[in-house]
Amino acid sequence: MTFKIWFVIWGSLIAIPSLGQIKISGYYDGYWGEWEDAYIFSIYGGFNTVDESFPYLKVYGNYSGFSTYANTDHPSAYMFKFQITNYIAPDKKTRKYHLKNNKWYEYSGIVEYFLKDERETIRDIMTKGSIFGRIPATQSIWPGALKRTVNATIKIAPYKDHPKVYNIFFEGVGVGIDLNTLYFNQ
Repeated sequence: MTFKIWFVIWGSLIAIPSLGQIKISGYYDGYWGEWEDAYIFSIYGGFNTVDESFPYLKVYGNYSGFSTYANTDHPSAYMFKFQITNYIAPDKKTRKYHLKNNKWYEYSGIVEYFLKDERETIRDIMTKGSIFGRIPATQSIWPGALKRTVNATIKIAPYKDHPKVYNIFFEGVGVGIDLNTLYFNQ
């Protein structure tokens, strides 16, 4: 594959949500990494820099589950998706209790992501990173993409009005997603 084609493919994968920039973090070997903006990382003069002119990462769904995809694509061309299977929106009293006691909500669910080939693992993505940092970035529409559907534990940080921070654990790793100021219509 020529450099130009590779560059176009990588460049089409990132997006900046119109209502706020999400942040991503990865968990493996018992440690969380730093929160990273969901921009594509480029190398200029040997330094890693964030290039905000590329397409940005968007999310599609609701508070009980959503997928990530590039703003230049249809939501069906997602890269990473999770769904909570036992989600019940907590009432105001429950949210207040969780906030006061810093008690995270814990749910069961599923995660879907794609690998480039059968040799790649989620651990490879987490340790080496992808163009989004520590989140799978192979798209469902890529030829030869291998879909993985696995069970997950999804934890949501205490919140006042709407969930903001999700920690999604599966296959011995975790993906943290901070919606920042992004919100879903209910």
